[in-house]
Amino acid sequence: MEIIKINNKIYVEKYEYADKDRFHNICEMSQEMNYWALESIWNKGIEVWLIYKRSFFRCNNVGFISIINCDRLLGKERLIMDMFRIPTEYNGIFINDMRISILDRNRGIGTKVVNILLEEEKTYLLEPVEDGKWFWKKFGFVEKGGFEIKKRR
Repeated sequence: MEIIKINNKIYVEKYEYADKDRFHNICEMSQEMNYWALESIWNKGIEVWLIYKRSFFRCNNVGFISIINCDRLLGKERLIMDMFRIPTEYNGIFINDMRISILDRNRGIGTKVVNILLEEEKTYLLEPVEDGKWFWKKFGFVEKGGFEIKKRR
């Protein structure tokens, strides 16, 4: 697990396949339905970034982002692409889901996390819901066949 500091209070914990047991413990503690759903489809291509706010006494969940690195999927793992309607020839990053708690929206947290995610020179694909389209467009995503795509730099 890797920890990324966003600012003095906000940080991200990146969970990969090797961190599955640690992520399971997070699921047990939080009882967050979205986390359980991610755990049920977990494979070598999935990463989950948990976003937390640190306070003196504890950590508060701010949100998460889940991604699928399609070029890491092998054999039956590629069936997950059908579930999300990802074109089978696609080998970039699919941004599966991103959520920021209502109380923490419009504070720049999501923007900072996405800027870190997009630092890699990869192609990114996502299927935004209506209220999220404006958010993704500011990062250079363009609509293509119901999906939004951002090509390598």
